[in-house]
Formats: sequence, C-alpha cells, structure tokens
Amino acid sequence: MLSTVNHFVSRSWQRLRARLSRPRWIVRLPALPNERLCILVTYAAQAKVADRVLLLAQAWRSAGYAVLLVVATDHPRTLVLDAGWATACDGLMVRGNHGYDFGSWAAAVRALRRHWSPSLLALANDSVYGPCNGFAELLRRVESSKADVIGLTDSYDYRHHLQSYLTFYKPTALKNPAFIDFWSTYWAGGRGDIIWHAELELLRRMKRGQLQVEVLFPSPINSPVNPTLQCWRELIASGFPFVKKQLLKDNPTAVDITGWKRVLEEADYDPENIVRDLGVRFAFTAAGLHS
Repeated sequence: MLSTVNHFVSRSWQRLRARLSRPRWIVRLPALPNERLCILVTYAAQAKVADRVLLLAQAWRSAGYAVLLVVATDHPRTLVLDAGWATACDGLMVRGNHGYDFGSWAAAVRALRRHWSPSLLALANDSVYGPCNGFAELLRRVESSKADVIGLTDSYDYRHHLQSYLTFYKPTALKNPAFIDFWSTYWAGGRGDIIWHAELELLRRMKRGQLQVEVLFPSPINSPVNPTLQCWRELIASGFPFVKKQLLKDNPTAVDITGWKRVLEEADYDPENIVRDLGVRFAFTAAGLHS
C-alpha cells in the first residue's frame, strides 16, 4: 500500500514538474501552412546531439518535410550543436529530460497547435538508423493512405499497440479531440509509466476517437514479438527503411544479426555510420565481430 502511495506521489510530482518546465526555443519554427512537418525528438545525454540524428534530420528535409528538432537533455543550458544543424532543421527546441519521447512530442504539439496547419505530421524519434532505400516509397504509401493515423509497425505484446518510433497524422487526426486530448497530456514518470500509459494507449485512444488507423508493416495477429527486433531482416527485405539501434547495440532478444552490414549495404545505407555512432567498444561485441 505504501509503495503504491509513494509511486502516485512521485508521478504526480513529476507531472507537475513537467507542467512547470517549459521548453526553450533556440530557433523558432516559422509558420508553415499546409506543409509536411516532422517533429524529430532526441535525448542528448552529454548535452551534444549525436551525428546519427543529424543524418535523420537531413533525410527528412531532403524528402520535403520541414523538421522541428526537440532535444531533451539533463543540461539544457549547455547544449552543443555542430554547424551542420543550421541546414538540417527548420526549428529547434530544447527541454528538460522528463516524459521520455512522448514528453518531447507532446511539448512540441502544445507549442505549435495554435499556429500550425500541416498537411501531414510525422512524429519520429532517434531510436533508428537510416533511412535505407525504401524511404521514398514508404512516404508515398503514407501520402496515399486513406487512414487518419499511420504507423509503421505494431505489436501484440501486452496488448495491440502501435510502435511509437514513427507515426503519421493526417489533418483529420490533428483536428480530432482524441488527438488533441492525448497530446495535451504532460507525460511524466518512469519508462514503465510511459510505456503503459502512453505507448500502449495511443492506438486505443485514436480508435476511440473514430480515427482510422493503418499499419504499413503489420505483425501477425496476436503475435507477441517485437518485429523491429525479431523480424528485422524480413522488414528490410519488404521495404522497411530503418534498423533499430537497440538491435545492434544490445540485441535484447538474441536474434541472429550475422551479416547485418551486408544487409544494410544492399539496402543502400552505409553501415559505417552505425560503427562510428556506437564507438570502438562496439567493434569487439558479437554484433561488431559478426557484421
């Protein structure tokens, strides 16, 4: 009982802190009526944004999206940005590290919602490497989809949900009370809280708002796997343009990743970007040695 009360008090305090901690604009996003917008969120542990995030931002801009980068960090006043960011994003926001990616997405949506009317919104994070050569076709499929909300992959682990690393929203979704209510939340708490109350709830809340949802690379019904980890080869072979950082760095499900460099090279992505990002120690892990 006491632990439950302590958890409730902790979550309440963290949510209050999230409300009081306002994001800081470094570069304010200009008015972009009827344009496609990607809100790309990242966590900068050492007050420096990783190069892989720069590559992601550049890919989104090259695809015709305006990019708002939201950096969550424990050191918001000392953030270091390389010169390349001047041409990699259209807006830059820095915030304290609370609420994980959902906290960053929600902070950006709250800051923009009175002044925006994008033709398509992408909410993306930095948990993937890429994009590979299926990116243009993926975006074409999103544009032509009749759905209001589009996810790349889903999972039935715990319950059916969209995997949140990249989701898209059409104007019909952006005006829907279900979207507005969900993204008005001040997400706070530990990782488990965010997974349970945000990631696992997103699909249900959008459907409850009568929004049509499409998954472009759906999992078999009732399959409890994480497809981005356990089915990564099949996904890339089917045109999925990303690979999860967690797969190569940690491989938590111990799947076979032998030959991952060759797989990515054949998908027109330079695997040396990953080697540089993960560093020297990675070269001596199982993934590095069996690449």
